[in-house]
Amino acid sequence: MKTKIVAVVAVVAAVLAPIALADDALGSVKSDLTKLQADFQSAHDVLLADAQKLQSDAALVKPGNKEQAKAALKADWQQLKSDFHAKHATMQADWQQLHSDLAAARAAKAGTKADRQALKQEEQQVHQAIVAGRAEVHQAVQAAKQAIAAARAAGAQISQSDANNVSDANLVPTTNP
Repeated sequence: MKTKIVAVVAVVAAVLAPIALADDALGSVKSDLTKLQADFQSAHDVLLADAQKLQSDAALVKPGNKEQAKAALKADWQQLKSDFHAKHATMQADWQQLHSDLAAARAAKAGTKADRQALKQEEQQVHQAIVAGRAEVHQAVQAAKQAIAAARAAGAQISQSDANNVSDANLVPTTNP
């Protein structure tokens, strides 16, 4: 009798273990998506604020404060680049973890078809939010660049090379990291 109970428990454990691992794999992917979205929102908010500060400082440039204006704009641009690189590293780690967990979930054939479809839908929503957020950051950097051009046109002594340094060409990647 005791042997039968042990055998039944072993069989049940063997049957339920992959199911538990599969649920855990899907849970990990969902957790990764949530973390990715939260980290992206944080990056978006910080980069948007940096770009807006750059724009507002460019709008305050007056013809008599060349060195002060250049220093402020250079500091703002450096802050924007620094924040970008820090947030980019975090986002890169999030993407790598997500892809790793997705591979594990696929290998474990985790969840039901409905679970996988719901997860795919959630992933698409996160992707759409990231695309929209990138566009907002791009627009903010472009507005800052236009403000610098307007300040130059109004007589601010900002060199063309300093003005050209404000570009989001390498700041806002167009593909997933």
